[in-house]
Amino acid sequence: MKTKTKTKNTIFYVFSCILLLVVIGSLMEEKKEKKEKKENITQEKEKCKSDLKCWGEKYASTATFECMPHIEKLAKYDYKWTDKFLELKFDRFRWENLDKNNIIYSGNKIKFQNGFGAWQHMNYACIFDPKNNLCIGCLAQ
Repeated sequence: MKTKTKTKNTIFYVFSCILLLVVIGSLMEEKKEKKEKKENITQEKEKCKSDLKCWGEKYASTATFECMPHIEKLAKYDYKWTDKFLELKFDRFRWENLDKNNIIYSGNKIKFQNGFGAWQHMNYACIFDPKNNLCIGCLAQ
């Protein structure tokens, strides 16, 4: 009787050790995969950051949302956006400086009303900081 109990305890102990090793191994593998995924994302972000097309398109919607109110405030009287449904308000972009930190988004899809009530098409630009998601400045002419 004691031998059966001893054998059962030994089998239970061996099974528990194997199960524990399997769980630890899978957790370590999962941690390794997460680390590799994080490194890949960081590398892709750095690669995108050095490419104007990638970086500009990535932040185009955020820049539009942040810059539109600032462009609208430049109108002395009234303004009208002339873009069509799903058309970009800022259809061009370029680096602000050689450091490639900020992007200048520009477009011409707005009319400003002058003091006589006439509407004039305007060109506008917005300096956008992707790091902080902020409009640094804007102008219209």
